Amino acid sequence: MSDKRIPCSVQILDRTDELIRLRCRGDIEAPKPGQFYMLWNDVSENPFSAADFSSRYETRLDIVAKRVGDDNSFTAHLFQLKDGDEIFVRGPYGKGFLDARARENETAYMIGGGCGIPPLMYLELLLALTRQPNVFMIGARNKDELNFYGADAQHVSTEDGSAGRRGIVTDLFDDVTPDQDSIFYICGPEKMMVAAAERAEQYTDPSNIVLLVERYMKCAVGLAGCCRIRGPEQNAYRVCVDGPAFTYDKLKGGDLGCYKIEPSGLRTKL
Repeated sequence: MSDKRIPCSVQILDRTDELIRLRCRGDIEAPKPGQFYMLWNDVSENPFSAADFSSRYETRLDIVAKRVGDDNSFTAHLFQLKDGDEIFVRGPYGKGFLDARARENETAYMIGGGCGIPPLMYLELLLALTRQPNVFMIGARNKDELNFYGADAQHVSTEDGSAGRRGIVTDLFDDVTPDQDSIFYICGPEKMMVAAAERAEQYTDPSNIVLLVERYMKCAVGLAGCCRIRGPEQNAYRVCVDGPAFTYDKLKGGDLGCYKIEPSGLRTKL
């Protein structure tokens, strides 16, 4: 892990009105699936999970971002980038999916919703390299959003029914019967992750359910404390160093799906 900001050349791989996929080329350290990087431009610095990484022919990192906020927001500035522009990257940081919980030679069930799909695609790639079987369940608003992510999943849902099953990603549990005592990796909007974890609990212990949590971050090294999240016994975790991957037993009954810390430090409802 490097705290140095690495200058990177940007390539725009795909862009819609709401989503963008960037490729950053530079001297970047390799991440584990679920780890994140801090991207910096003239506006501020924000965390993003790795959607893909390779150093085979060149070192490149792919990031997927969703437009959030007004025209002065960090993500709005990402949408203004052009091929060849420069952005700065530091990291990777945090604990990844397999740091939180890993079981070799057993089927891993991956559940992704929206922008939570790309980090799981990177995990799926690693599992495929180690020949660990997996079942991939994903959900999005429509077929166009699914095509943007480019995920090759066995089980698909869309809210409008334009691809796969009509409904939300947790409805896919009606089509899939996981093995007992399975391991689950879940990433997506927070309330969706809670709903998916509750369904997964029917098949396994909460300690076998791994969630990738997103929070506002400043430092990424555990000093600022603005990314803290409370567990069930009011014990606080710093998402940047204790996570972002957590097993469900550590967070169930706490802030997860209920509260977050605003940049001002105020604790507000989700």
